[in-house]
Amino acid sequence: MGVELSKNHVDSCQNRRAFEPWQLPAAGASSFTRKSGNLTRKSVASNVLRVVNEDVRENTDVRMIEECPFLPSSVSDMTYRNLRSLGQRRDAEFYVTALRYAQTLWSRGMPAQAILQLNRAWSAELDPEDLVLSEWPPPYRALTWMLERRPAGCFIGNPVRHFQHLATRVRGRDAEIRSWRAWACFRLAEKILPEADFPRDQLQADREELVFPDSDRVLSGLKRLGWEGEAGLLGELIHGQNNP
Repeated sequence: MGVELSKNHVDSCQNRRAFEPWQLPAAGASSFTRKSGNLTRKSVASNVLRVVNEDVRENTDVRMIEECPFLPSSVSDMTYRNLRSLGQRRDAEFYVTALRYAQTLWSRGMPAQAILQLNRAWSAELDPEDLVLSEWPPPYRALTWMLERRPAGCFIGNPVRHFQHLATRVRGRDAEIRSWRAWACFRLAEKILPEADFPRDQLQADREELVFPDSDRVLSGLKRLGWEGEAGLLGELIHGQNNP
């Protein structure tokens, strides 16, 4: 059930630009731009992402929602530039910065954009036993916490559909493990969110004859390719079991 906010908080959430998370693809995928009132594909940097980033910059002083205990503390003046300044780095600093930016966006009442930053954190290229993972494990608990406490009146999109699209469209470096992580998030989202409000993209499934991997296959993929303890963490959240 979503967190109830005051009327002022709800108004603030509803006044933000609303974009489906799946409209902001991962690096290397086709992006979108608005043309004649319709969304059309464009194989250059996403204008949608630029608009969202500008919206984030314009609202850096907004604080309204309880912070997630599984992410680093928010920074009041943090913007997308903090991540951009790291360039192509995908190291521990990038990982923690993406997690902190997710927290910051969440605390501003922007859950859809916060989830996008969790996606970015999962794209970090860390050693399987990197020490940063001991302090900040893969953010499956953070995602679960956000979905369970999604704020009423704040745009969250359809995380089930978003992760389905991400899992099937991810390209570039480490595409296989990033796809398994997206399927892991898909399974968590389906477990938490009501199907009537957050359905799968059945049109895509029918058109592409998509086979949805079950939880055991997802865990196997994470155990084979993921970070140390990643499969075990997901197993606890999905099945309440230890699967190291």
